[in-house]
Amino acid sequence: MSLNKVQLIGNLGKRPYEGLETTESGNSVVTLDICVSEPYKDKNGNWIENEIWHSVRIFGQLATSTTIQKLNKGDMV
Repeated sequence: MSLNKVQLIGNLGKRPYEGLETTESGNSVVTLDICVSEPYKDKNGNWIENEIWHSVRIFGQLATSTTIQKLNKGDMV
């Protein structure tokens, strides 16, 4: 068995409750759109900011937790 671990630090693209859904079995699911930016200098010395968007799904009790529901668009997570 192998373990893959990813750590994303970025800003929310929308409020979490906008992506809150319920599965057929009644479980809560929330989708977080996270923008991770990577600044770097090009060969001319100009700063360029590369943005990568990730869609993260959270299931169960964590999806409806107070912490998730208090997050707003633009918050760093």
